[in-house]
Amino acid sequence: MVQRTHENIINAVFRIASKNPKKRKLSLSEIADEVGISRQAIYSKHFSNVDDIFAEIHSTIDREIFQKLKKALDEDTKKSIYVIIAELLLPKIYERREWIRVLYNTSIDPEWKEFLTEKYVQICYKYFSKKHLEYKGNLSLINIVRSICEYILSIIASWISDEFPILPNIFADEFLNLMNSAPSFIIDINFKTY
Repeated sequence: MVQRTHENIINAVFRIASKNPKKRKLSLSEIADEVGISRQAIYSKHFSNVDDIFAEIHSTIDREIFQKLKKALDEDTKKSIYVIIAELLLPKIYERREWIRVLYNTSIDPEWKEFLTEKYVQICYKYFSKKHLEYKGNLSLINIVRSICEYILSIIASWISDEFPILPNIFADEFLNLMNSAPSFIIDINFKTY
């Protein structure tokens, strides 16, 4: 019974967010009303506060995805990180598409994007550091990796935010094409030079 109520609390957060996409803050009382239990029941048996609920949502969505990526990168495979993401992560992200779509398409969890960025920058930095990249610019490697991670996450967000995202095995080809093309080649823009 407790586990079922626990799941109902989390599902209530997504129902509230779906009904009110611009809503930025939630209270335990609102969630309790949506579930049909008391605020005290949430507080005493499940979550201390709303932040704890979002921390569990983040962990639930990301746990298996992150572990798959970490394992694949630790194995020091010859595959590029982009192929690993396309093959291993996109199907797992697709499994969680309903929750992820709500997180991207509503204002309910402003920490979601930052949570992902910070988590994946660290593991990607480790990966790219091992590859001894030859970058001759002035930005630090960590800033380059942050930019790459933000780019990857924005592509995935665009895909998974659709009401009916295309299947991951089909999207994988598009993802790899985007990752292997410079933005200036993806959208042909002619600039006048002065």
